[in-house]
Amino acid sequence: MAAEGLPAGGPAGALPGWELEAWYQDLQEVLAAAEPSGPSPIWGAEQGAGSGPEGCELDAALAAELLELLGPESTATTEPAGLSGSASSGNSPPKLGTEEDEAGAAAGCGVKRKRCSSMAASRELAKRRERANEQRMLELTAHNEQLREEIRRLSAEVERTRAALIDRIVNLRRA
Repeated sequence: MAAEGLPAGGPAGALPGWELEAWYQDLQEVLAAAEPSGPSPIWGAEQGAGSGPEGCELDAALAAELLELLGPESTATTEPAGLSGSASSGNSPPKLGTEEDEAGAAAGCGVKRKRCSSMAASRELAKRRERANEQRMLELTAHNEQLREEIRRLSAEVERTRAALIDRIVNLRRA
């Protein structure tokens, strides 16, 4: 099973609680599959009464680390979210652009997100990065061409000035 990236819906604090729970649940499944000692505790059993902010601390830390691993390109295009964008105050999940995500959001809290929607979000993120890179390359190529044209113009001006200066020196000696 391959690791999946977080959707580019926003910073870790902007992810709704059910999305963080789904990520945590997936992480537990991956860890359980990797450990030969046996299955990990059932989801929710380790939270117990600590379902407050301290219970989400690991999720936020993991989400922040994953966003950091995704790089600045994924966070540069997202809107900054303060405390008002956190899971406790927002009821709607971030839009990821796929039907599975919308279906998961409509189902409500506690619904495990589908892997294919995450992979689709990862593919969409990769496509956006590729388009941004292509756009940047086009901009840099155009800027390069402008600089080359400016160099040609300045070189021609230097040649004209040099020729005029030589002509003037020759004419001064004749006079």
